[in-house]
Amino acid sequence: SFLESITDSESHSQESIDQEETGRVRTSSFGEAGENLVAYLFHMWNYNICKPMRGDSAYDLVVERDDVFKKIQVKHTANNSLRIQRNIKGKQQYQEGNFDYVCAVSFPNVYVIPWNKLQDRTWVIFNKYPEYCYDLNDPTIYNYRPTI
Repeated sequence: SFLESITDSESHSQESIDQEETGRVRTSSFGEAGENLVAYLFHMWNYNICKPMRGDSAYDLVVERDDVFKKIQVKHTANNSLRIQRNIKGKQQYQEGNFDYVCAVSFPNVYVIPWNKLQDRTWVIFNKYPEYCYDLNDPTIYNYRPTI
């Protein structure tokens, strides 16, 4: 029957799909994935999202709501902390005014931290910022957005 065919676990398992190993993810692809996750989150919060055309910008996204624009720097890691530095002409520190918020992605969590709340302008240690953490697996986070 039709119902049996769509509920047959073997026909829907990943083992029955042709797959190939992707290998190691390139650093640029990893960073782009983080930017896309942050853009998704702000989109779900009904912000407009803009991306600068220049690759050497000090910020990765601009979000807008009610004519208020904020610059977002996105960093992505698989760890519980990350270094905040610019990767142009050697490693450089960000300066006040380069961005308004850092969005640190450690999937499934996105930390939306205001620049002026960063305890250390070179490192983000996630357990120091629980109040800025949004778990993308939690459907309730989309109901209440931060006022930025």
